[in-house]
Amino acid sequence: MSEATDVPEGWQAISSSNPFEREIFSGPGASEGTITYNYFHRDENGRLVLGFRPNARHANDQGIIHGGALMTFLDASLGATVWLAVDRRRIVTMSLTSEFLSPARPGDLLVCRPEITRKARSVVFARAEVKIDDRLVLTANSLWKIVGA
Repeated sequence: MSEATDVPEGWQAISSSNPFEREIFSGPGASEGTITYNYFHRDENGRLVLGFRPNARHANDQGIIHGGALMTFLDASLGATVWLAVDRRRIVTMSLTSEFLSPARPGDLLVCRPEITRKARSVVFARAEVKIDDRLVLTANSLWKIVGA
């Protein structure tokens, strides 16, 4: 399978200064590892939506996308949503649980729609679903600490 390097129509590639995200999400043709051609975002009626097109290096020996790659996508996507919800204050993941419901394969476009479920003074609760088209791949619930709050 050839590696997809194009940003899907209607999406924008995400720039990241996070070394771990650059390592996980940078795709073929990424510019110095800062533009992640496998990780995308778009706005849907004021809501941040994120996409990930894994390639063969994200797969396990069965040709299915590794759970660790999926969890990284969830953590980055939920984190971006929470970070925006707390006015770009520093945050850290306190808890992230997921349910793997169906497989993803290299080349699939995974779409994550995170949402804030509760925001308190020092913590934020968020959840997300990840789908390929209309098929649910995984769900997650998370808890985030606002650093210094």
